[in-house]
Amino acid sequence: MYIFNDNGYVGFKDKEINTILETDTEISDELYNKYFELQAQGKQFKIKNINGITFEEIFEEYIPEPVPQEPSEVDKLKAENETMKQSIAELTVLVTSMMGGGV
Repeated sequence: MYIFNDNGYVGFKDKEINTILETDTEISDELYNKYFELQAQGKQFKIKNINGITFEEIFEEYIPEPVPQEPSEVDKLKAENETMKQSIAELTVLVTSMMGGGV
């Protein structure tokens, strides 16, 4: 198995399937398996030093930045509903004050 640097992130190639470039580095099955065992535990890694010997020399754990998500349609409707409720309450106060405090 070979490892390659994909803009700092990890990529793997199999010499049976992929074209191996001079910049690709052979990696042991043990390190390859450890990478996927740790990834299965929710850990993510970037390449620290592709020419390292040990797992810790080659890989560096990182925590990805959360991707902001658009609010759902339900959340948008809830927000609109709250805005409308507030507007109605403000109008009620205004109309009540214009009518001299009584309805």
